[in-house]
Amino acid sequence: MNTIKARGWSQIDAIGISNTVNKGEIVRDLLQYGLKTQEVLTFAADKENVGKSINTTYNESKPVITSGGNKLYFSRHNYPENVGGDRDEMDIYVSEMKAHGWSKATNADVHLTTTRPME
Repeated sequence: MNTIKARGWSQIDAIGISNTVNKGEIVRDLLQYGLKTQEVLTFAADKENVGKSINTTYNESKPVITSGGNKLYFSRHNYPENVGGDRDEMDIYVSEMKAHGWSKATNADVHLTTTRPME
């Protein structure tokens, strides 16, 4: 995905980041969370593993690439490094494009991603 060639603000929200092998696994995982596959699987494309800096054994979703193509924001579900630990449903992570590829994703901001009241 080369977003540098796209003018203006670019958002890609039809792509999920997953380590599943086939469509059957995706359907099984979606049903586990009560999601309807017909609504979710309307965009068919080959998935791309962008490496260990982003892809984990946990569920990553909702990727958005900045218009310059140098930052990737996405959600990570029930991840041990989420603000509330592995029981925290979702935190926002960010990775930057470097000369060697995407940097290790880091939690974007505690106050931005937590569902608990701020102190």
